[in-house]
Amino acid sequence: MPASDLEGQTAAYSDPFPSAAPVRLLVFADQLGASQSIAFVEGLAGARARGRAAVRILEEAAFGPDEGLAGVPAARALAEAEIAETSPVAVVLSRFGHVAGAEGVFAAARARGLPVIAHLDDDLFDLPVVVGIERYRSGRHPRRIQALGGALRRADFVIAATEALAGRLALMAGHSRIGWLENGTGGRSGPRRHRPAEAPVVIGYMGSASHGPDLELVLPALEALLTRRRDVRVELFGSIARLPAADALPGAVVRHDVVAGDYAAFRRRLAELDWDIGLAPLEASPYNRCKTATKWAEYAEAGAAVLASDMEVYQPMIACGAAAPAAPGQWAPMRERLVGEARLRRGLTAAADALLDARFGWERLEDSLLGLVARAAAPRRAA
Repeated sequence: MPASDLEGQTAAYSDPFPSAAPVRLLVFADQLGASQSIAFVEGLAGARARGRAAVRILEEAAFGPDEGLAGVPAARALAEAEIAETSPVAVVLSRFGHVAGAEGVFAAARARGLPVIAHLDDDLFDLPVVVGIERYRSGRHPRRIQALGGALRRADFVIAATEALAGRLALMAGHSRIGWLENGTGGRSGPRRHRPAEAPVVIGYMGSASHGPDLELVLPALEALLTRRRDVRVELFGSIARLPAADALPGAVVRHDVVAGDYAAFRRRLAELDWDIGLAPLEASPYNRCKTATKWAEYAEAGAAVLASDMEVYQPMIACGAAAPAAPGQWAPMRERLVGEARLRRGLTAAADALLDARFGWERLEDSLLGLVARAAAPRRAA
């Protein structure tokens, strides 16, 4: 339920409470975005529909400006009120970087004997400047790093989105109470529409503005393709379409604006675009090597053949024939092959459908998350 349906409450998202669901999670997040939707909303959709789980998500904004330790009493009062209303089996700090809020949540949870889970799906301690100067400055603010690091060290359990990220976080946490989601993302194969043979081949790239450096990896190849071929159309989806780099593309590039605040609506919109090819460039860096394959799953679910950077994040999909690899400098020839060979595209999407159903179904993500929550709720043992 969106915040607009919660009159007088501070939640950004909430199932009905009080709840008889055996798994009740109170999530304090930096904001309600794809990170929280994947793990706690879409990721638990089946369990929530069956009455097995219930979730409430509050954003940092609910605590107001971060006043450091001076703001802890008010933050604790807010956390205590939410805990009293939801009776959670665990409290989650998801990418949460509000010092007063984190201290207040820990105090309120400890007073009730509740386990606190830290949830991270990115290495926020190594945020690169290429994500954008404003995001970099706010993300690397000493107070924010203090809150994130404190939660990591003090949490009863840490949930990471990938095994690689779990390894990185263990070094900073100083304990081994860390687990990772089986897939880090979810998806399901769906019906595929048949496009007329004479229709142009549509190449798409979707992402936020923080992926500007990734877009620049493929710009030269896209420019060359659009200059030579008139049977190809390029489309951009999300805030990436507003970047100056996108203006460098020749010809008519179709731009689709961002779908904000509703991850399920975003995925539906992506499927409606009916792209033939989805681009997944990724700059090689320690930060990116800890990422999930979310972009691949989103493209695959939408029926697009995926052309991805040949690096750790996408290599399992490449090995299964569910994505075409592009090494540095190889984007142009691989894209030419995909544009010219419909049979190759169909093979990639067929393999992607099989991989989605076998390893990336939402139910598998749900089982993985519920298992990690159960571990967190078990009596704490020494690391």
